[in-house]
Amino acid sequence: MIKSDLLSCDDFEDAVRSLSQIYSVDQSVILHVTKDNWPEFTKDYTLDTFDSEYVPWLFGAHIGAKPDFNFERACYYHRALYDGSYEWFKEGLLPAHLGTEAFLRKTAHIYPDFEKVLGLSLANVKDRSSMEGAKQGGPYAFDVLDDAKKACRSGLDYSAPEFFCGRYWSNWSEDGRHAATDLIEKVKNHLKPVIVKFYSNTDSKDQYINNLWHYLFRAEEDDPDDSSHYPCTFHGGGKVVSQERIVSLIQI
Repeated sequence: MIKSDLLSCDDFEDAVRSLSQIYSVDQSVILHVTKDNWPEFTKDYTLDTFDSEYVPWLFGAHIGAKPDFNFERACYYHRALYDGSYEWFKEGLLPAHLGTEAFLRKTAHIYPDFEKVLGLSLANVKDRSSMEGAKQGGPYAFDVLDDAKKACRSGLDYSAPEFFCGRYWSNWSEDGRHAATDLIEKVKNHLKPVIVKFYSNTDSKDQYINNLWHYLFRAEEDDPDDSSHYPCTFHGGGKVVSQERIVSLIQI
């Protein structure tokens, strides 16, 4: 059973709970801030407002408490496609190369030429890794559940396998696009979208705290901007997230 005191951001109440743990205050103290009692530095809000190592301390001064940076783990939200079973993730969340091959073998029956699809997909993964660096090889995840839920827009759909996009697909379709759009639609029709909630070490504790405050600020201000890619503090580094670290599968 996963410990219930793990920091996470499933929703507004969960963010309040997590911040109350970080500052060792009652949840009512955090809630009071969200009731039109935001500190002065948030008045001229931009995306950069919450992008500073000083933000946790500024909020701490505002509520009369110090943030505790001693937490080691927090929960993250990975958007994916699966067959509806927990068994799909028995190997955990895999980095780019391993994840690509595992996904394609699980869905091999839907491709017209599996070996060709596998070869092109792995070539695109290798190409992308060479540009981003091996340590950026996924898996990828959001700090906030709502951000993961919204990550399904055209051109920025985190459910669509990235290995179906890239220059090696330019000769796949007649329109010459650098994406196998037909294969993307096939897997979407055969599989279901899901968000995998898991826990991991936090790479940037101050930014994680910032993101919790920012989420509450956005929620209270009814921020309509769904197009921004807010900072994420989980970096897979090309390593496996084991199944034991999966907290839950969230249907969307």
